[in-house]
Amino acid sequence: MIWMLCAFNVACGGSQASPNASGAAEHAAPPTTPAASRFRLKVSLFPWIPGDTSYVRWIEEEFERSNPTVDLVVRDPAKSHDWKPNEYVGDLSYEWEKTGQALTDASSPDFQHLVEVDTMILGELVKRKAVLPFTIPDPGFLEFTRRAVQVDGTTYGVPHWTCGHFFMSNLPQIKAASSLDQLLRTLATAGRAESVDVAGDMDGSWESVMLYLDAYVDAHPTASASEATTHARLDRDVEANLMKVGRACTHEGKNHCADDAAEAFAAGRVDALFGYSERLNEAARKGTDPDKVTIVPAALGQTDRLLLFTDALVLSPRCSAAECKDAAARFATFYTDARVYETVLLSRDGGQDAKPRYLLPATRAAFERPDVQADPIYNQLQGYVGGADGYPNQGVPAAKQSGVLRGLVANALGIKRND
Repeated sequence: MIWMLCAFNVACGGSQASPNASGAAEHAAPPTTPAASRFRLKVSLFPWIPGDTSYVRWIEEEFERSNPTVDLVVRDPAKSHDWKPNEYVGDLSYEWEKTGQALTDASSPDFQHLVEVDTMILGELVKRKAVLPFTIPDPGFLEFTRRAVQVDGTTYGVPHWTCGHFFMSNLPQIKAASSLDQLLRTLATAGRAESVDVAGDMDGSWESVMLYLDAYVDAHPTASASEATTHARLDRDVEANLMKVGRACTHEGKNHCADDAAEAFAAGRVDALFGYSERLNEAARKGTDPDKVTIVPAALGQTDRLLLFTDALVLSPRCSAAECKDAAARFATFYTDARVYETVLLSRDGGQDAKPRYLLPATRAAFERPDVQADPIYNQLQGYVGGADGYPNQGVPAAKQSGVLRGLVANALGIKRND
C-alpha cells in the first residue's frame, strides 16, 4: 500500500520557510506536541555525508517542524565510522548482517525503523526477510534508481542518493575524451609535467569491487555488471585498462591510486582527481575553484557506460503498524522533497563553510531547483545521470566478502597493500 502523505506545511496548504540573506531557511521554534502523543521514529541515514553533524541536526529539526506528532531520532553517523572506536557500532549502510539485526531485533539498542542502505546489500536484506516492501508517491526518481530498489518485481525502498566514479580536472579538454585512452592522452599532453596525471582512492574492500564492475561494463558495453561479480580473475581487457590507470597514477616512482588526493588536487599537484563527485566538496574547502573544474564520468575502457550506486531508505518488518508506516512514509516523502535536497546539496544547513556538497540526488526535481541548476558543477552532473545504469543489488556482497577482486584490482593498479 502506498501511504500518501504530506511532508512540508506547504504540501498541506501551509507556507514554506522564507530564506534569510545567506540562503538558509529561517527556523521558528518547532511546534510543541506532548511527548506522550508523539511517535518516536528511529532512522539511520547514509553516514558518509560531508558536514554530517549540521546535516543530521537540520534534518531532525526541519522534519519535526512540519511533522510535530513524530519524534525523529537520527542515528549518530559516528556509529558507522570504524576509526572512532569509542563510538563505532557498525555501518548499517553496508554491513548487511548488522543491518539485518538493527531492522529486525526490536530489543537491540541499535534498532531502527528505517535505514538508508546502499542497495548493493538489498538482496541480502530481502533474503533475510529484514525489510518490508516500501514505496511513496514517486517524486520523479531517476529510472535506474527505481530498478535498484526492486528485487523480483517488488519495491523494497525509497531512493535518495546516487553516486559514481568521475574525473575532475582544471583541464577543460577532458570533456572531449570519450574513452580511457583519449582521456589519458589528454592528461599527458595538456597536464603539467610536475603533476601526477591521475590520483584518487581506488582501493578498499567495497571500492575495488565497484571499480572492477565499472571498468568491466566500460570495456564491454553490452555486458551485464552482475556477471562480473562472480569473476575469480580479472577480465583481460579490464586488467589492461586498470594497468593504464595505474601508470597514469604514478609520478616520480610513487603510485597515487590509493591516495586521498583532494588536497593535492587543490594544490595543483594532480591534473585529474578520481572519485565520487562529493570529493570536490573537500577539494573546494582546500582551495579549488569549482567554477574552473570540468567533471566527467570516469571512462575506464573503450567507452563510458556510467554506473551509479543508489542509496535508499528501507523499512523494518517491525514497522508494520499503521502509525509506524505513516511516520516512515512522512519522513521518506520529506527526505526526497526537492527543497530539502536543495538545502542539503548547497550546504544551506550550515555545514562545510557553505561549500556545496556535490552529492548526487536520486530525483530530477532536485536537479531542477533554480539554485542547484545555477551551480556549474551540478549543471554538468545533471547532463550525465539521466542515462546512467545502476549497480546490481545482488551478488556484490559475496564478491566483497571473498576479497579476491580487491587483491587483483590492487595489483593491476600497482597499489602496494600491507594486508
